[in-house]
Amino acid sequence: MLGVWAATPLAYAELPPACRRTPSAAASAAPAAAALVIVLDLGDELGCALSTALEPWGSRVVRGSAPQPGSSMPSSSLIARALAQQEGARAVVWLARDAQGFALWVYDARADRSWARAAPAPPFEASVAAALALSVKTVLRIAGLDPEHAAEAPADGARAPTSASPTPPTPTTGETRAAAPAAGAARAWQIGVSAGVRLGPLERRPEARYALDLRWSPGARASASAAGPARAPQAWVALAFESGVPQRVHGARFEGEWLDWASELGFGVTQGLGQGWTIGAGAAAALHVTRLSGVARELNLPVDDTHLNPVLSLRGELLLELGLPSLALQPGAELWVRRQQFLIEEQPVANTARVAARLMLLLRLPLD
Repeated sequence: MLGVWAATPLAYAELPPACRRTPSAAASAAPAAAALVIVLDLGDELGCALSTALEPWGSRVVRGSAPQPGSSMPSSSLIARALAQQEGARAVVWLARDAQGFALWVYDARADRSWARAAPAPPFEASVAAALALSVKTVLRIAGLDPEHAAEAPADGARAPTSASPTPPTPTTGETRAAAPAAGAARAWQIGVSAGVRLGPLERRPEARYALDLRWSPGARASASAAGPARAPQAWVALAFESGVPQRVHGARFEGEWLDWASELGFGVTQGLGQGWTIGAGAAAALHVTRLSGVARELNLPVDDTHLNPVLSLRGELLLELGLPSLALQPGAELWVRRQQFLIEEQPVANTARVAARLMLLLRLPLD
C-alpha cells in the first residue's frame, strides 16, 4: 500500500462551501507557506469544524482522496507517514473504526508520532464536531504547529501542555496510546455464533455442537484497539445456549438417540497482542439437560428419560479481528459433576463419562 501511494499523486478536494470563509486577520498574517493538514473520512461537519479551528493559524486544511490508514499500529502510522512525506503535509487526520468502535487519529509528521482518542459514531452534531476539532487542535499545538511556537518547537515536536489547554493522549513514537473515553461511555456488547466438535461424554464419541452466546465487557473502551500491544486486559461475562446433534444409541436391549443441550454462564479475560490478534481464557458453569429416547427392544415399549447435570468448564481463546467481525478458535475441557447412567430394568443401556474435550470455531460481532 505504501508503494501505491508513493507512485500516485494524491487528489485534493476542497471542503464544503460553508467552510470557506473570509480569512481572519491572524490567518492573513500567517506565512505564505502554510502548514498542510490532510483530512481523510472525517465528513463535512467535522471537516468544517477542524478548518474553522485551524483558521487562526493560517493552516491549509484539505480533504484527501487516499484511503484512511486504519486503526492498527504500527501500520497506521507508517501509512500516514508515507502520505505526509509524499504530499509535504505537516499532519494527517482521519476517523477509523474497528470492532470496539470509532477513534479519531492524528499523525504529526515533524515528531513522527500518532495520537488517537475515542469518538462517537458519525454523523456528528455541531457541538460534538467542535469538541473533536478542539482536541485535534490541542494535539497540534503541543506538537508545535501553531505559528507562535512553530519556530521554537523541538525537533521531535514534543511540548508540555499549557494550563489553558486540555491534556491530549500521551504520544509515543511508533505506536499510539488511545485516550480514555468520557465517563458513561457505552459498554462493549458482542454476540457470538460457534460450531465445533466435542469428544465425550457419551462413551467417548465425537459429537457435533453449536452454540449462541451474548458477551459483555464492562471495562471495554471504544479506543482500546488503538493501544496495540500495550492494551490493558479486558474482563467479560457471557450468557450462552448450546446444543448438540442427536447421537444414535444402539444395543441388544435398546434402540434410540441421546441429545444434550445446556444453558451456561461464563466469565474470563482477554489480552490484545497487536495486529488484530487477541488471546483469552475463561471458565463457565452450565446446567446440561440430557435426554435418552427410543424403544426397549425386549419389552417393545417407548423409553424417554431426562437427566440434569451441572458441568464446569475451562476454555482458551485465540481471536483474530477481521474489521467488525472477529474469528476465534476455542479449545476447552469439561468436568461433569456426576456420571449419568441410563437403565432399562436395572440394566445399563448408555453411560456418560466425567470429562469431555471440545474444539469450537466462533464468529463474533459487536452490538454497540
